[in-house]
Amino acid sequence: MILRITWVADLDLRCALLVLLLLWSGVSAAGEVPRVILGLHDSPRTAAAESSYLYDLAEMPLNHLGLKLEYYNLRLGVPALGNRSDVRGLLIWLNDGRGLPLQRLTDLVREAVRRGVPVVFIGNIPNGHDDRGKAVSLEDQNRLLELAGVRTS
Repeated sequence: MILRITWVADLDLRCALLVLLLLWSGVSAAGEVPRVILGLHDSPRTAAAESSYLYDLAEMPLNHLGLKLEYYNLRLGVPALGNRSDVRGLLIWLNDGRGLPLQRLTDLVREAVRRGVPVVFIGNIPNGHDDRGKAVSLEDQNRLLELAGVRTS
């Protein structure tokens, strides 16, 4: 089942929909239930994870539901799914969206979608220039968002 939510204006409602989407992810009845949410943010390199919106608005509701949020600052690198079977979803919450490794982020989202792992975008999308100085075009943004079933114009 594909659930598409293109835009929700109210932040509280967005957080509620995020929780529902991550809980709705396909989990088999037998075996260990994936409990890890990879939280990707774009805080300054020296900022602690506790200074992000992920910490302020997402961690407590996710923890209450038995989910563990793992923080990854995209300015320091993009995590790999590798052989991980404990990942339940990707939560990408960007404040700025500039200077990020767009190609590696797109590859991560592509791999998550291929595995059936839900991907949630909140806040900005990558824009301006990527980490190599290349301008981020509308086509680049659409390539990333279309993986999650969204398109900008």
